[in-house]
Amino acid sequence: MIDEYDSPVTDILNKPAEANSVRLLLREYYKQLKANDRLLSFVFVTGVTKYVQGGLYSAFNNPTDISFWQEFGALTGFTQEEIERCFRKKLEEVAIYKIMSLEKVLENMKTYYNGYSFDGVTFVYNPYSTILFLDTRQFDNFWYLSGSSEQMISFFKKKKLTFEQFRGAKIDRFRLLNPNKMRYSDPIVYLYQLGCLSLRLGSTDKVYIVDYPNTEVRESTARHMIENFLNSHDGAQSMCESVKTALSRRDPFLLVTEINLLLASLPHQYYEKNKRNEGFYSSKIFLLFYIIGLDPLAEKSGNPGASDFVINYEEKSWVIEVKVSPNKDKSRKIANDALNQIKEKNYAGAYRDPVSLGLVIDDDTRSVTWWECRGGMGENPDDIINATD
Repeated sequence: MIDEYDSPVTDILNKPAEANSVRLLLREYYKQLKANDRLLSFVFVTGVTKYVQGGLYSAFNNPTDISFWQEFGALTGFTQEEIERCFRKKLEEVAIYKIMSLEKVLENMKTYYNGYSFDGVTFVYNPYSTILFLDTRQFDNFWYLSGSSEQMISFFKKKKLTFEQFRGAKIDRFRLLNPNKMRYSDPIVYLYQLGCLSLRLGSTDKVYIVDYPNTEVRESTARHMIENFLNSHDGAQSMCESVKTALSRRDPFLLVTEINLLLASLPHQYYEKNKRNEGFYSSKIFLLFYIIGLDPLAEKSGNPGASDFVINYEEKSWVIEVKVSPNKDKSRKIANDALNQIKEKNYAGAYRDPVSLGLVIDDDTRSVTWWECRGGMGENPDDIINATD
């Protein structure tokens, strides 16, 4: 068995010349396997990348790639049935420790650590995170703490990729089975191979849908991206805590401050390609909520319309509408229109005692220049407060 056969190369992908030298050295190793084929009855190789076109396997009779075989879909993780059957005693201990029902523990576990799929049909738990959770009894982000995402974030940064562009993206089966050489690989294929994206069945058996597998990976990705923007782990942690405080206290002043800090930290190259694009700004604001384990997209749709996003935190709901203003002079009116839109279209109707927030971003200053809020911090939920209060 050869585990992580590609690690010597993937660890230095940012140094192409050195990586190629290592690849050639590994190729010589595989030549020896081929030369001694008569002595080998079974060879099992694991890794995160496929090097068929990279020249490694040409030195060793091409192995059978079982990555997408449904028979092996559960080979590298725990299935739901295995979790409930093999860890019953541990789960009951966690439930008692956390004063939760067993059903609630299983529900939270599934959200945090399940969701990996290599065939679009079978879903498995991350075994590393699952075991640590059962030992510590805490819903912590073990994937982030293990450093598993560092290679992924380096790739995001180098390719100028965005967090949201992969959610729900489509990829055909041929691209997954036939990736290009490592340095030029398709981002979706590469991130899938790294375990950062997971497969879901698409409209046909030739098409898959990809997404982040679970809360743990989604939160890790968002946190690392913000760290890159801020060039600081401590800065990202501070921002995370401030956002939690703002949501809990229904404090729009603090929340807008953190949003502006994030927008100010984004490289100018990101802005040049996204002038006056509300979706661009909304997606960056999403990152603030992802890093504290929330998924604003999940609460987005409503009746009779859809707000930009809804945030639920500590039994408090924020309904937020984002607008982009062509100039600062119009910001106040646009913010008022955004707040009225939330009310008139009843975006907040499904939530008890919600906070409605209309944000206006000036595309020239790349910051929130005006906002209006209903239900935030005031004693009267119908009172409107704004940036001047």
